[in-house]
Amino acid sequence: MNWDEITLYSPDDLLTYDKELLMQIGDYYRHEEVKNIIAERITYRFSHLDDPLSLIDDVSLLKNSGVLLNLALVMRENSTRRGDIFYLKAIYYETKFERELQRALSVIAEKISKGPEIVR
Repeated sequence: MNWDEITLYSPDDLLTYDKELLMQIGDYYRHEEVKNIIAERITYRFSHLDDPLSLIDDVSLLKNSGVLLNLALVMRENSTRRGDIFYLKAIYYETKFERELQRALSVIAEKISKGPEIVR
């Protein structure tokens, strides 16, 4: 699968979380930035492989990670001081993102270890 052409999530997926805060922000969709960060993390985690991104055929494994990272980035960008609601939400979503990404990477690693077939 061509990583550049995939879509991990839609703007509507973000609105299932903190819709009121996101509507205050307005511009809250950071899909390309999120994809780049997740791609870097995957490439680092599987640096022993030539092209680890090409092995991921089921990007739904990364949907929740993408949504949570997008929310963390947007909340962090809109925080004006330590302790405001955006700051607290950013910390919350960052923590959830890290857990979710580790879970997804574990699933991917398990599938990769089973053989050379594409991760599905």
